[in-house]
Amino acid sequence: MILGLAYVMNYSGMSSTLGLAFTHTGGLFPLFAPILGWLDVFLTGSDASSCALFSGMQKETSLAVGMSPELAVAANATGGVTAKMISPQSLTVATAATNSVGMEGQFFRFCIWHSVGMTLVLSLLTWLQAGVLQWMLP
Repeated sequence: MILGLAYVMNYSGMSSTLGLAFTHTGGLFPLFAPILGWLDVFLTGSDASSCALFSGMQKETSLAVGMSPELAVAANATGGVTAKMISPQSLTVATAATNSVGMEGQFFRFCIWHSVGMTLVLSLLTWLQAGVLQWMLP
């Protein structure tokens, strides 16, 4: 269903419109790129769906604010990976696999700080790579 929504959003121009809305963040957009991926994977539970849904928007926004589109799309994917551990689908699988059904809340409380911390580190790294560390990109 999410992949179908991604096709509709991309072909109809909705992703581009969202991207243009995010251009108002200007030079701070690199800080938000991983967070958008994080939010999407938390909600959908799938990094592939997140990339299909928001990569076009990330690309459009990055071009408008003068950021490398490759960096923006990579930030979307890496931010999404940090949310995979707290997505409800992953928590359900983890508790079922470890015979810990009913402890989803405990797993979430343990993992949320790791997830948020890594996302903030990635946001800072993306912002630096869009600016002073731009030489790191091919």
